[in-house]
Amino acid sequence: GIATDPGIGNHVARDLGLMLNGDIYDKNDRAFLNYQIGIFNGTGMLVKENNKKKDVIGMLNYMPNDQLTISGSFIYGYGHAENTRVDSNSDTIYFKGNDYRRHRASLGLEYKGERIYFRTEGAYGIDNKTYLGGVYVDGEIHIIPKKFDFVAGYDYFNKNINTHNHDAVQTAIVGLQYWIYKRTRILSEYVYTHRYGMDDKHE
Repeated sequence: GIATDPGIGNHVARDLGLMLNGDIYDKNDRAFLNYQIGIFNGTGMLVKENNKKKDVIGMLNYMPNDQLTISGSFIYGYGHAENTRVDSNSDTIYFKGNDYRRHRASLGLEYKGERIYFRTEGAYGIDNKTYLGGVYVDGEIHIIPKKFDFVAGYDYFNKNINTHNHDAVQTAIVGLQYWIYKRTRILSEYVYTHRYGMDDKHE
C-alpha cells in the first residue's frame, strides 16, 4: 500500500519522533486551520533506527465551515533495506544496507452534510525509482437520516505507475445500510474488483 516500505515492510503504526500540532482560530473563535509537523525515525513501531536520516511528516487541514474539510499531507523520508530484494514490477534492486527515497504526498476532501456524506483522497509516492499512486471516493446518501443510507465507493491503487495499469487494482462498491443502534448496522453491498496484469481478472 501507499504506507508500506518494500525494503522493510508495513509502516502503518506508531513511530519515535517529535511532533508539533495546533489549531488556528478565526474571529468567531472557530478553528479553521489545523496543522501537524514532525520529525520521526521512519522505521515504524518496535523497530530501532537503522540509518542516519529522519523522516519529515506533515499535514494541513483547512475547514472553511463545519461541513467541509480540505486536507493535504506529505512524508519526505528515506527507507533502509534490511535485505537485498528485487522489485519484479519495476526491476528495482534494493541492496541490503542501502538507503533509498521513500516519499509520499496526498490531497483529500471531506464533506458532512445533513443528507449527503462525501470523502475522497488521492495519494502519490516514490520508492527509490518506483512511482506509485491511488485514489478513493466514498459517499453516502442519508435516505432516512441516522436510519437508512445508500452507500457507494470506488478505490484505485497502482503499485507501479510506470507500468500503467499492469500492477493495479480497482474496486467499486454499492449498497444499502440500516442502523439499528448508533454503532450497530445491517449492511448489504455489491463489490466489484478488477485486478490488472498478466492474470487480469474480475471478481
